[in-house]
Amino acid sequence: GGAPKTILDVGCGIGGTSRYLANKLKDKGTQVTGITLSPKQVARASELAAERGLTNAKFQVMDALKMDFPDNSFDLVWGC
Repeated sequence: GGAPKTILDVGCGIGGTSRYLANKLKDKGTQVTGITLSPKQVARASELAAERGLTNAKFQVMDALKMDFPDNSFDLVWGC
């Protein structure tokens, strides 16, 4: 039970869902990672998270079909 400690947002765009989850779960110690193919989206997502003081959200350029994360790195994966 309890909140997931690590969340992966696949295809995060400019990070709307990532920021929402990071904000909702920040007091639970949850870390949110968003991935997208676009460096511009990563830059904007990072700016928006920083503006909101969300230190538990990070973003990176990565292909969802060729992820570098080891298996079982996340407690929850979100994609839409």
